[in-house]
Amino acid sequence: MLVASILKVFYWFGHYYSLSLLVQAVIMIAVQIVLLKVALDNRPSPGVKNSVEHVPFSNLDEKGFVRPYEFWQWKSAKPYWMFLAYFVGALLFVQILLPPIAQSDLYVNLLGYAGLAVEAILPLPQIIANHRSQHYLTPLHLALRSPAASSLPFKIELTPFPSGTGHMITSLREKEIDVAIGLTEGWIAGLAGKQQAQKDAASGGYKVVGHWVDTPLRWAIITGREREELHTVTDLKDKRVGVSRLGSGSHIMSFVLAQKQGWKPDSFTPVVLGPFQALRNGVTGYDASHPDQPAPLAEFFMWEHFTTKPYFQESADKPHPPLKKIGEIFTPWPSWLIVASTSVFPDPERDEKLQQLFQVLDQGINEFENDYDQVVKLLGTGELGCTYAEEDAKEWLKDVRFTSSTRGVDRKVVDGVVDVLKVAGVIDSAMSNDEAAERVIGIPR
Repeated sequence: MLVASILKVFYWFGHYYSLSLLVQAVIMIAVQIVLLKVALDNRPSPGVKNSVEHVPFSNLDEKGFVRPYEFWQWKSAKPYWMFLAYFVGALLFVQILLPPIAQSDLYVNLLGYAGLAVEAILPLPQIIANHRSQHYLTPLHLALRSPAASSLPFKIELTPFPSGTGHMITSLREKEIDVAIGLTEGWIAGLAGKQQAQKDAASGGYKVVGHWVDTPLRWAIITGREREELHTVTDLKDKRVGVSRLGSGSHIMSFVLAQKQGWKPDSFTPVVLGPFQALRNGVTGYDASHPDQPAPLAEFFMWEHFTTKPYFQESADKPHPPLKKIGEIFTPWPSWLIVASTSVFPDPERDEKLQQLFQVLDQGINEFENDYDQVVKLLGTGELGCTYAEEDAKEWLKDVRFTSSTRGVDRKVVDGVVDVLKVAGVIDSAMSNDEAAERVIGIPR
């Protein structure tokens, strides 16, 4: 909006439109500059907040389009002001020193169309972000299509969170959402992590109230295709592992891998690279936005198998994909859990609305389990906002098992995750499993 308003001001010098509209554009520029200054001064800095590691402009499933040179997603304030200075300076240079160009109809119309285009496409980044593949939510979509969902005495509204579990935790605590489905380790880390442990248990903002997926998450162990020194998992000992953020699934799973291999917990050196594309670049050494990067920043990273598959599997379109898979590992716990806001559901065990919601979710899972052909078709058409080749859909269905009853959480699952998170340093080793369970579990099984 700031750029569009600046373009409108310079457009006025070519087409003297209404003076009131010019004044409006000038006021908008002033307001947007103030808002930008406030936003840059007060945005959360990278680091741990409420037991969740935050990386600006990152998410758990970062794939597809990425802005060139991280445009308007810079990590510091200086690039924003430099861009605005150069942008306005260039327009002033043309306006003052190149009057033949500044007064030409082509240039003036270009300013007008550019300003209009910037305003018109403002919603597109959010629209694109809100349509990310979530194959694990297929039963949820089926449940909400059922007559039982429409007969509920309350309305269910889906809110996508492509930025991941950390954002959902914040929204639960800010009372922006009521119920959420996400990765197991993220929910437990958010309630029992070191920073949250310093606060009263009631301040967690949510509790784990149910299971969603009983099977573990399948993680691919990935390196660059040209990394000839790396062929198997045994080659990774004492190497650098790329992680999206400290305390994230990609970080926690490195401890699980070390434990499985019989190595020490500190056998890997974590390198925080950021979202999915940054992880891919980190093991190949290629990054278009940082061409001076001299070499790979990590030897390997781990990410969900089917999300990563297009980048390591050879195909007619990609005979030389950039990555190679050298192994895989599964989480030693069920991968997805359901949580509920404690402000909306202070007594989740006895809440009738939650019970009704669980019944609808169970029906969606039942429909999912009883008609795999329909699921494969839906995943192939993209009707549910998720597109998979038939081969991948069938392979995923072969490995995944959703819970038969969503209500309640198993204490053994929580204990298993807590033990690993203690090794990872996310949860204080001095915290007892009983205290962790008290902080985490809202409805026990």
